[in-house]
Amino acid sequence: MAGSGRPPPPAAPVDDADAREPYPGALPPARRSARADAVAATADKVRRGVVSFLRILWANPLSFVGFALVVVIAVMALLAVVAPGLVLLYPPNQLSTAYHQAPSWAHPLGTDELGRDIYSNVVAALPIDLAIGFSVAGISLVAGGALGLVAGYWDRPGTLGGAVSVTIMRLADIFLSFPSLVLALAIAASIGRTVDGAIVAVLVTWWPYYVRLARGEVLSVKHQPYVMAARAAGVREGRILLRHVLRNVLEPLVVYFTMDVGTVIVVISTIFYVVQVLPYPSATPEWGSMIQAYQPFLSTYPWMVLAPGLAIFVTVLAFSLLGDGLRDILDPRSRRAQAEAGSAMLVRRAEE
Repeated sequence: MAGSGRPPPPAAPVDDADAREPYPGALPPARRSARADAVAATADKVRRGVVSFLRILWANPLSFVGFALVVVIAVMALLAVVAPGLVLLYPPNQLSTAYHQAPSWAHPLGTDELGRDIYSNVVAALPIDLAIGFSVAGISLVAGGALGLVAGYWDRPGTLGGAVSVTIMRLADIFLSFPSLVLALAIAASIGRTVDGAIVAVLVTWWPYYVRLARGEVLSVKHQPYVMAARAAGVREGRILLRHVLRNVLEPLVVYFTMDVGTVIVVISTIFYVVQVLPYPSATPEWGSMIQAYQPFLSTYPWMVLAPGLAIFVTVLAFSLLGDGLRDILDPRSRRAQAEAGSAMLVRRAEE
């Protein structure tokens, strides 16, 4: 009451998050909401990409087989380095009295003339062969791809860029005029029987293929309407090359690189076989050296030669199938068709 002299009751507190004093360094509510929306959109995009990837693999069983094989090969190579006891039945090059044993549960790929477990040596050789394959193909991809971008984008007669392009292509033609395997064998035998020498020998003969592929893709992309529009808008040439051209030529380069890893493994194994870079037995087994050492036993104990040969075959097949699947995934037209086929197959199986 007005005459009672009592003070008015305090106002009830307002539970409004926007009216509270934010903590020091805290984001405003609007920015927090925008960030949450961005995270949700990214998660949804990743989920849709994974679902599309699985649908394509489901529609193309060979691509799924290649993907699974590459995963198994990569995991085995990693474990052979960090935890060999998980994938090796016996230490590499361990001698025993089980001479020339045929494949069995104790020795899945048999033993050799000194009682060494062939399976353990084949798995122990996986890291070095895989590392050489990835390193040679990767360096060739970067170096050859960069030279191909320059040779294709600035291929204008009568300019400095045109002269550089002609020089790059003529140099690549010189190396491509020789059979790559023969030239690599000659270089490896000349510079010495070392692992580094074998890698350099393959690298010298491998980069021109990526130059050719990258240049051809750039020539087909640089005259597209979106590139012409960017140039007309005043965008710098370097930005056009990296933002518009490189993004559209990267997909075929990645597919070729994936398939090329297996090819490099075949070539490097051939060099190790012919030049005897790492004579077997050595501290680090290698498939080509194992085939060369076991060659005299081919007619009497064939599993000794077939085991490393089978390892090369499976590895090359895995990367070839994976590259074929990546081509279907990265190509929008093929990706759409494969996704539709996978969805239809899932619907039919659900109805059954």
